[in-house]
Amino acid sequence: MLGCFASQAGSRRRVQAVTFEGTAQRYNVAMGGTIRDYIKRRVRWGFGIALVSWLFVGLTSNMGFGGAKPGYLPFIGVFGFMGAIVSFMFIRCPKCRTRLGQTIAMPAALRLFGPQVKYCPYCAVSLDDPMPGARDDSGNI
Repeated sequence: MLGCFASQAGSRRRVQAVTFEGTAQRYNVAMGGTIRDYIKRRVRWGFGIALVSWLFVGLTSNMGFGGAKPGYLPFIGVFGFMGAIVSFMFIRCPKCRTRLGQTIAMPAALRLFGPQVKYCPYCAVSLDDPMPGARDDSGNI
């Protein structure tokens, strides 16, 4: 099940696959409507995986000076942490497919201070526009 769209009139749900142009990536449009939501979700998942991996390293490493050797188990957490950090580079604009992770993904997802990022720097699409292929309230694409 790749994407679910609930019809407004009936109680049954229609299932339909959504693909973006030129890619096999599928995205569940029912989860979020804007490009900013998509970027936020990808960054938050990456931070969550990085945090869990880092905690895994701390729990499986040697906590005492005279205890047993930790073995290879902490390296699983290190690789998970590195994979989560590298995954930020692969966050792409859904419209122009350029990498946003190296430019605006962090400021768009984690607005702590400063001005809010409003547009993709490559194709000038507003981050508050709906995702390409998203349905409007009437159920049309």
